[in-house]
Amino acid sequence: MDILIFVNFFLVFMIGASLCSWITYEFDNYEIDTSLRNKLFKRSKCDHCGEKLKWYNLFPVFSYLFQNGKSTCCNKQINFKYLALEGFAGVILLLSFSLNSIYLGIIALLVLALVIFDERYLEIPLWINIAMLVWVLNYHQNNSSFEMMQNNFMFALIVFAALLLLYFIFLKVKGYAGFGLGDAILIFSICLHLGLPLGIYAITLASLGLLVKILWVKRYKEQHAFGSWLGGSFLVITLYQEFYGFAGLASI
Repeated sequence: MDILIFVNFFLVFMIGASLCSWITYEFDNYEIDTSLRNKLFKRSKCDHCGEKLKWYNLFPVFSYLFQNGKSTCCNKQINFKYLALEGFAGVILLLSFSLNSIYLGIIALLVLALVIFDERYLEIPLWINIAMLVWVLNYHQNNSSFEMMQNNFMFALIVFAALLLLYFIFLKVKGYAGFGLGDAILIFSICLHLGLPLGIYAITLASLGLLVKILWVKRYKEQHAFGSWLGGSFLVITLYQEFYGFAGLASI
């Protein structure tokens, strides 16, 4: 039994680390390689000499440790970020698994990916929005709250339609988009999961956070990432709701 528990923990850690490894590669090559086939099936290469990595180079965290932080092809130092990020993601998923809340570990990794992509590229990749929507659907189905999510659907749809209307009005009047369609899709997922009034609270919290950031950095005419704040507020409320409950608040 002890061996089985160890194997389960090891596999969960490796899944988290592997997901982070793929996200890191996707982040580094986001505007370079846009081919869906390459994103899913292209073999990883050495950052220094470009040689395709062997199968034994592809074990997150452990390959780095066994190779003493150096590539086996050209013996150059591997960026420490791989070890740090993969280890962090593995621990996050492992911790959530040990607390019987694997769904929270997954959404934490998705939000982390959303933040780094949106802050760097001012864009939410479609795969992140799809993954978060799938997470919402699976979460409610596995927590016997699918009916509650169905009740949230009309609210989410109304908010999404209003955002689309604002998007096209702003595009028509100003000649450019005031916010990204990725933000609108993300808000739909947030409202579908949280419903009223928590969905409004999440949007308000994200808006206040972004406003404080803009006032702090005093960059009023620059574009700022809103999706990362939405993702952060969504995660905070979801975690609080999971561990402390929002029964009284949700009944308002």
